Amino acid sequence: MRRLFADPFVWLLLVVALAVRLIGVDDPWSSRIWEGEFGAYATGGPATNLAQFGFLSTGGVPLEWRVVTEGGGVFEQHYLNHPPTYMWLAGLFVWLFGAVEWGLRLLPILTSTLACVAGYAFARRFAGVRAGRVAALVWAFAPYGLRDGLQLWTEVPIAATMALALLCYVRWLERRERRDLVHLCLWYGLACALDWPAFFFGPVIALHALGVARSTHTWRPLLAPAILFGVSVAILAAIWVHFGSVVGFDVLSARFDQALGSADGSDMLALAGSDVAVKPQLNAAFWSVQLHGFVVGITPPGFVLGLLGLVLAALSRRPRREIGLLLLAGLPGLVYVAAFPGRSANHLFFFTISLASYATLVGMGAEGLARGAQVLLGDIARRAGTVVALACSAAIVVAGLQQHLELRAVSADDALGQLTADPYMVDLLADEQALIVTPAGLGAWLPFYARGQVVLMPDLSPVVIGGLRVRWLTQLADERRAVVFLDEGSVHHPSLPESHREAFAAALDALIVGLERFGEPHVIEFTDSLGMEHRFSVHELPTGEAARSFSPSPR
Repeated sequence: MRRLFADPFVWLLLVVALAVRLIGVDDPWSSRIWEGEFGAYATGGPATNLAQFGFLSTGGVPLEWRVVTEGGGVFEQHYLNHPPTYMWLAGLFVWLFGAVEWGLRLLPILTSTLACVAGYAFARRFAGVRAGRVAALVWAFAPYGLRDGLQLWTEVPIAATMALALLCYVRWLERRERRDLVHLCLWYGLACALDWPAFFFGPVIALHALGVARSTHTWRPLLAPAILFGVSVAILAAIWVHFGSVVGFDVLSARFDQALGSADGSDMLALAGSDVAVKPQLNAAFWSVQLHGFVVGITPPGFVLGLLGLVLAALSRRPRREIGLLLLAGLPGLVYVAAFPGRSANHLFFFTISLASYATLVGMGAEGLARGAQVLLGDIARRAGTVVALACSAAIVVAGLQQHLELRAVSADDALGQLTADPYMVDLLADEQALIVTPAGLGAWLPFYARGQVVLMPDLSPVVIGGLRVRWLTQLADERRAVVFLDEGSVHHPSLPESHREAFAAALDALIVGLERFGEPHVIEFTDSLGMEHRFSVHELPTGEAARSFSPSPR
């Protein structure tokens, strides 16, 4: 690793990759891309709660929300969908820098920048220095490395840590040194602690080790996957015991069964009892969408070079064990997509976990073109290979930057900025005792901004509101604020399929009618910078004695 950082290219790569990622570091979260949702809700919400309540108070288990009543009641929803490691890191950054966009963005900026170095080290080992440099540019500029690297989630960190783990595995096969095996376990363990997709790499290493064992007629290569199996079991057991000891093993088991029941990745839209399941099938149309997403993610020039690299890898004179591992390392991304078709239908970054393999194949394709130019031109142009390699690099950089700028243009809405700057919302979001209940839309983006608690209830309905009045509102102090926040414009959001709009709108209307029994709402209306109209209604709910004595007038 010391020799790696002695390469001036590595330092140039770090500076350039970091500079690109710092563009827009202080932008408000966008309501149109995953980076905004992960930042404001999926990661930002639990991270903010970890920073607010403290690691010891939460038992280290991320919280979606926690409502503490004056009567001593505690109602909370833990975030159990994923291992807590990445949430801990995100919570640390919020604790250090506060709940500001740039502070939380520093985590993915740093991890995706360092990932470029891991990708370079991997590709250099499997395909040579020049191919490694082209591959590093894929990590730095292609959407899989730049767009998805800037998301507050784990795919790119997993890709980087697994690249380092596979490097350690190759070194161990060559040298049989204990330190390489230890480093393999550490990097693999870190990847698995980040998120579940990392576990897909365990069978890849086992399959490769089995092939090496058969070709060398020795069992020693099987030692690595055997130990990694133990590491996998230990991590799973540690997470299970940790979560179970905090939330209760009965609750954890119920959540686990619920997760298994939706393991096909179906996305549910539920509001006031109206739910519609979206269950994509693994058919030609599905894979056509995935292929398009892959071409965009790796850049069109990178895709062409990757196909060439795949052919050259099959014909390569490099050791078969290395080429085999390189190709096998591309399988986890494919398996990840196929295993969760519902989620991968709109999460077009699942392939990213195998970026080390894909980027290396791109580098091999560029290297093949460069060598071909050298052979064809010979003495006519001695530096023809360098020129071709630079041209391939430039094509990837230009395509990646163009797509990044286009993404910034279509996601540069100021909806959250306008919403959170509204005087009414400023006062509400600053209230540390406030309780905000919301079913969908931009309400889901509020946890990062609110100093109080935002409770996301996708199945919110007038009946549920009545239950909340009995269960929560009557136990709150008279002066505490409790509101229902509705994004009435979410029915027109482009992400909502046309077939769902009528049912969604009917459910929303029923909820609004039910809430108006508590009084007239505060309405916020504006048009964002991209021309989309927004309408929000905030319904104040009675608390304490007012909730206990509340008697709605018939309608």
